Amino acid sequence: MSTGRDLIKSTLRLIGAIASGETPSSAEASDALVVLNQILDSWSLENLLLHARAHEEFALTAGSQSRTMGPGGNFNTTRPIRIEQALIRTTDTDPIDYPLKIATIEEWARITSKQVDAEVPTHLLIENTVTTTTLYFYPVPTVAYKAALYSWKALTEIATLDTTLTMPPGYERALRYNLAIELAPEYGKTLPGEIIAIAGESKEVIKRSNIKPQIITVDEALLGSGSFNILTGE
Repeated sequence: MSTGRDLIKSTLRLIGAIASGETPSSAEASDALVVLNQILDSWSLENLLLHARAHEEFALTAGSQSRTMGPGGNFNTTRPIRIEQALIRTTDTDPIDYPLKIATIEEWARITSKQVDAEVPTHLLIENTVTTTTLYFYPVPTVAYKAALYSWKALTEIATLDTTLTMPPGYERALRYNLAIELAPEYGKTLPGEIIAIAGESKEVIKRSNIKPQIITVDEALLGSGSFNILTGE
């Protein structure tokens, strides 16, 4: 399996900075690793480049409206890039899920009495900082049910040059060609159009594979009891 060092050497060969069989200097390899991790950090903001969604469950605390989420927080986990769905899950043998509406700051501001309590919260306000996310539940929970959260997490950075790359199919190729675009100016290299095209195409392949089908539902009450002919309009 490839390592970060292997990927960087391959990329430097691709842009003509080193020849086949040559090895970049320690400084060159370390500098390229920084750029490589910057690419991964940037890709973490593009949802279709994230190959999986995290599903995590955390126990609420009765009487506490806010919970922090992140390393060392109340919900001790990696800080999410974005929480896209949230539920309250009961702790019964056969749990029941209650949807949480993720509120905008404007919707939250319209709640006049935020200290109202209830067994099951209905709304969730999310506030992000650099290292943690703070979650505010409304009404304030009176029972320590679980919060089930579905979120995006940042792509894992490559810790060292000798870290083994464990990525889904397509990612290593996309990283190689996109790293080439980032590194070429530093080495005074002008890339041919083919490399630039492959860099874009390889990202699009990943995005297409990560698309999740959307199921559109219609409230049955809107359909009525009869039939509708789209050709005649009757």
